[in-house]
Amino acid sequence: MKKFNTNSLFYNKYLYKLCFLNGLASVFRNKNLKYAGQHLDDLQRDYLDGNPLYFSKKLRHIPISVSDFTDSKILYNKLSNVRDYGLRINHPNLCLYSNDYSWLESIAGAISAKCSIYFPEEEVKKLLDKDILYKEQSDYKYRVTLNFEATDKLGFWLENNLDKVKCQKDLINDLKEGRGTYGRTFYVKDDNHLMLANLVCSVGFLKIQKIVTKQ
Repeated sequence: MKKFNTNSLFYNKYLYKLCFLNGLASVFRNKNLKYAGQHLDDLQRDYLDGNPLYFSKKLRHIPISVSDFTDSKILYNKLSNVRDYGLRINHPNLCLYSNDYSWLESIAGAISAKCSIYFPEEEVKKLLDKDILYKEQSDYKYRVTLNFEATDKLGFWLENNLDKVKCQKDLINDLKEGRGTYGRTFYVKDDNHLMLANLVCSVGFLKIQKIVTKQ
């Protein structure tokens, strides 16, 4: 199992993330275990009858390996016993989010797929909060996440204050052209320019995180 350190919460809530590949990942989408169970029951019948395993999706029949099928059954049982977890599917990649490291570790140990687990170091864990972003070092004091209503005025303001903010050039262009920027981020050096950005945006931001650096 590959391990990676992280510096912020996942979805402003979860400390840990586990990811792996599975050909049946999409049956778990939206945490609909009833739907997943029905597909696994169908595959179980085919497996017992000695038939090839396929997952039908949009008139396509996708072959499924026995190992992916077995891992999916294990995952189904693991998910059936908990309530508080996050799930993201980008087929065939499946990521689970939780504040219970041992639960994620138990899944990684039970399945055959190669897993990657993400977690904060203990000293970082103590600092983590949905309004705090931990970094080894940073010249900026805040990270700002945009809401739906950000306008071209903010784009022009960012463009004129690049000595006090940091953002991708395409974010400025997208704001100026009125394209969707929900969830995009930029960084601000100080309180004064954060206040000015707030005034320019006028509708407020989705999230403002204070950056804490390692001493």
